[in-house]
Amino acid sequence: MEVTKSKGVDAIHPVFGFLFENAAFARVRQKAGIIFVGPEPKLLEMTGGTTAGRTPAKKINVRILPGTEEPDH
Repeated sequence: MEVTKSKGVDAIHPVFGFLFENAAFARVRQKAGIIFVGPEPKLLEMTGGTTAGRTPAKKINVRILPGTEEPDH
């Protein structure tokens, strides 16, 4: 966050992957006042990331693409 602030960055889009699914990162940027173009920390905690997010989606009958059922880390 220190680098983003010193360079005048006002928003971060982490694409997909580690930072996109990281609630702690989203919370840190929120405290720093930097816009995070992605899910809010609370939503990230609820879903647990892409793989874990499949479970609540299935429970409410959201159509999902076939994919890995177990976390890869």
